[in-house]
Amino acid sequence: MSKFVKDSNGVVSDYIAIGASQAVAFTNVSSAESAAVGGNTTVVRIASDEDVHFVVGPTTQTATLNDAFLPANTPEYIGIDPGDVIAVIAPAAGAAGSFNIVEAA
Repeated sequence: MSKFVKDSNGVVSDYIAIGASQAVAFTNVSSAESAAVGGNTTVVRIASDEDVHFVVGPTTQTATLNDAFLPANTPEYIGIDPGDVIAVIAPAAGAAGSFNIVEAA
């Protein structure tokens, strides 16, 4: 999904403003879930300090090892519906980390 952003002068810009952010602590033992993103959020940047599987959706989500994979230290922009949550789980035994979500404003 691509979007163009206009600055306060109406000029098309090649950046996305940073909105609210949150960090979700996770392990390989069970799925961990974020808080819902804002009511106007349609794009988020996600990043993790450890490899992680993640799933996006409304209300309660449970990540499994069959869900999308995000390698450690590899930020990614993804489309999301307003109010969605993201659930994550580590694929490796004994792994734990922090999964960061930044809303694009």
